[in-house]
Amino acid sequence: MSTLQTTILKHPDSASNNIQFDSSGNCGLKGVSSPATVLNLRSDSTDDGILLQKNDGTNVVRLFFDGTSNHGRLDMFSGGAATLQLRANGNSHFSGGNLGINTTSPQAQFVVSNSGAQGIEAGYSGGTSTNFIQAYNRSSSAFIQFDVVGNPLVFKSGSSATEAMRIDDSARVGVGTSSPITHFQTSINTPDAVGIMMENRADTGTDDKVGVAFGLRRIGGHLFHQTRIRAVKENAWTGTPTTINSQYRFNVMREESTQERLRIESTGSLRTFMVGSAGRFHLASNQGAGGTILLNCVHSRTGIDAGGTASLRIYTDGDVENTNNSYSVLSDEKLKENIVDANSQWDDIKALRVRNFNFKEETGIPTHTQIGVIAQEVELVSPGLVKVRPATTEEGEDLEEKVKSVNSSVLYMKAVKALQEAMDRIEQLEAKVAALEAG
Repeated sequence: MSTLQTTILKHPDSASNNIQFDSSGNCGLKGVSSPATVLNLRSDSTDDGILLQKNDGTNVVRLFFDGTSNHGRLDMFSGGAATLQLRANGNSHFSGGNLGINTTSPQAQFVVSNSGAQGIEAGYSGGTSTNFIQAYNRSSSAFIQFDVVGNPLVFKSGSSATEAMRIDDSARVGVGTSSPITHFQTSINTPDAVGIMMENRADTGTDDKVGVAFGLRRIGGHLFHQTRIRAVKENAWTGTPTTINSQYRFNVMREESTQERLRIESTGSLRTFMVGSAGRFHLASNQGAGGTILLNCVHSRTGIDAGGTASLRIYTDGDVENTNNSYSVLSDEKLKENIVDANSQWDDIKALRVRNFNFKEETGIPTHTQIGVIAQEVELVSPGLVKVRPATTEEGEDLEEKVKSVNSSVLYMKAVKALQEAMDRIEQLEAKVAALEAG
């Protein structure tokens, strides 16, 4: 049947049109009376579509309606099996070969190329039984690769794909080592080398900061750790490298806030900042109370451990030695007010009991015989000289027990005043004796 605009081919046993061509040459199949494109097939039957086969009946390409999942589907066959399957609504797959984008010769299961020697590959290596992803440049034989071997994630680099880093199943990261024993570990084999370097490339003037952490190995392979610190620029760049100074700052967490507690400046000055009643600076030794130096102050040195003369030492038994026997206190008149003569100290000094004693062995203080006063006895005479503080552990932690101490420096000044009073009395007596002798 034919008209000026439409040609219809119809099977004698079918009530509907089988093939219909419109005036534009578009073809409609299976009842499509107004084909929307060159070839228009319409069907609601499951697996109904277009099939391309070889002469022997082997499937090559099939485009059809997949009634199982109610969507369009394209299958491409190799050896009778659908090795490429694209689903409009579901899982698609490629099998039996490599897939290349911008390359006609992909050398891995999935390759994205720049149409040249460079690209990204992903696949499986049967030789090493590993899954891998790698960036490559085949013209220079340069590769950056990471492998999944069981649980670890392995990163490789270089033309020989040498392992550079791995992440194991315990979330430990190893750089330069295939067996990290901590959460992040670097390993180098170069003497006097930096294991980790962090750089702040900003140059905003002073106070530029960068955080650095160090990890070193002892001979024998034992690993020990140092803390994280910040390197801080002290002054602005002026064009001469020797004019740049830096310092280290240590911050800790206290009450949900990060606060600086220690600073080492470029001059070697050490600054600490302690807060609260528990703030202390501890110097400790494993040596007993005696002649071991706990603190050694040296002047005129030329380096951190070169030359110089000791000027002050504190020993583990509490002894303090200096080279000039000079201990000073601020006493400038311009700093003081309400200056008057002190009251008589004669009775207080006379009432004090000077004792011999030794400390109890369980205190840990040397037990040799000493001369001095007892705080409870001083308190009866001059309570202002006595202070009460919590007893402390060896680590400086406060205990519930209280202990008393005596302000010896004020006691000495009271003794000086009493001595002046005694000298006045002696001079008066001398004058009376001289008058009697002259009379």
